Amino acid sequence: MTILVRLQFGLMLLIVVTVRPPAVAAVRISFLENSNSLKETVGFLKLRGCSAENCDAFTTAVQKYFHAAFDYDLSGFPRSTNGTYTFGSISNLVAALPRPFDYSRHAWGISCYDTVILLANGRLRMAQGPDQALGTFFAPARSTNDSYSIRPVSTPREAFLACCPPWDRELTDPVLPEAVREARVCLMPALYRFYRLPDAANGKTLPQDVLSGLRAAWKEEGLAFPKRFKIVMCHAADPSQGWFFTYHAGLIFAGNDNGYTYIEKSGGAGPFVRIDFAAEQDLKVYLRSAARGTGGNHFVSINDEEFQELDLVQTINLTRQ
Repeated sequence: MTILVRLQFGLMLLIVVTVRPPAVAAVRISFLENSNSLKETVGFLKLRGCSAENCDAFTTAVQKYFHAAFDYDLSGFPRSTNGTYTFGSISNLVAALPRPFDYSRHAWGISCYDTVILLANGRLRMAQGPDQALGTFFAPARSTNDSYSIRPVSTPREAFLACCPPWDRELTDPVLPEAVREARVCLMPALYRFYRLPDAANGKTLPQDVLSGLRAAWKEEGLAFPKRFKIVMCHAADPSQGWFFTYHAGLIFAGNDNGYTYIEKSGGAGPFVRIDFAAEQDLKVYLRSAARGTGGNHFVSINDEEFQELDLVQTINLTRQ
């Protein structure tokens, strides 16, 4: 880039400035199938306050998941090192994903919400008691893995029993410590739920409508987010149907090297995923890619501090099948 600076007495000084594009940082991803990557991740979680009991439960859940083969096409991935795949950028990673991870054909296990509650280790809290009626929960009442109806209920316990039916609890209760099982009676309905949109909601008002709905519920129920790490939640809104829905949750940790670590369970059937990256925007690119093929307008909230429309995030190869 060339800059001309006018000096006194009519003289001109020619300054040549070289502007370099920002460096693209590498992104690392692991499914924790490898014992080394799992052990390193558990050590990472313990340093950030996760108890030994909860880390043991997490280890058991990961190992139980991989008793059966992880059905996913990794042909676009580079060779792994100790179970970790390194990509030159988040765009390279997204381009290598033939489909979202939660589309994997695998036995059902603990969900993304269970994983968040387990690893949050009591730092994600809700003031409302399990049998206290403060408002209405619109619970996803599940009959099977992928079939549900919207059920209005009055208390967190009623919502929990609707969204976690007996067949689900039979699978997940043996894995989770007692304190986590008790906490999720309130926290599961706070994370996994539908919300009503205003009748006048439209494309222009939708971001503010969704954000207002989240904040109102969090305030009414007394949802308190952790300080040492952050809870990531993904939301989809459809004003034509009058609803928006929180469909996914994960955790993001700030690293010691100014980078970030994101940990999730991809739905009930998808794998455990750890992604290490340099900028928060990388996470949003990944989350937008994971939502491809689904309808509605997509948003992400990070604790109660940040909210963004995922459809505005720049991604590549989102149409790849």
